[in-house]
Amino acid sequence: MRIAYLCADRGITLGGSKGAAVHMASIVTALARCGAEVLLLPRRVVGGAHRDLPRDASVDPLPEAATDAALADLLEERLSEFGAEALYERFSLHTAAGAAAAGRLGIPYLVELNAPLPEEAARYRFLERPGEADRLEREVLSSADSVLAVSGPLARYARERGARHVEVFPNAVDPALFRAYSNHSGLREPNCVFLGALRPWH
Repeated sequence: MRIAYLCADRGITLGGSKGAAVHMASIVTALARCGAEVLLLPRRVVGGAHRDLPRDASVDPLPEAATDAALADLLEERLSEFGAEALYERFSLHTAAGAAAAGRLGIPYLVELNAPLPEEAARYRFLERPGEADRLEREVLSSADSVLAVSGPLARYARERGARHVEVFPNAVDPALFRAYSNHSGLREPNCVFLGALRPWH
């Protein structure tokens, strides 16, 4: 199956060290391990990022400055050329280009929801064009064939925003990353420690 993965968020860089960047690469890797041919469409890429992806995944960066309408046209073109059978999008603020392109092509559209982004941005940072952000979020969630929310509260949020079909799809750990350590440490099962930054919105 050919799956396109879209991340239109300019703050998430393929090859970066932020949790969102690692999560993006991990989802693409998991899809490829399941036998899918994956086309990754990020806004930003740093050098050498392709090395972290499996052979069955290709990267085609999107222009950072494109308007939403232009981005929808470009996505439709690239998805068509790839022969995409589904579009998987990591939800981003201020865009419904993925929803528009998937709708035009008539392919399944899945949206991964990691946070109530308009609320989070308004409360902890600065939300540009709040009315537009609200409208586009509702458009994306209501257009999706399935919304994959990382928690129960986010699943409820998605339903309140118009999502028709919602599944809880929790964040996870790839146990293969820890097997080598476990085998050499004398532990029967690996002990996992979280190392990262807990921000106020978390």
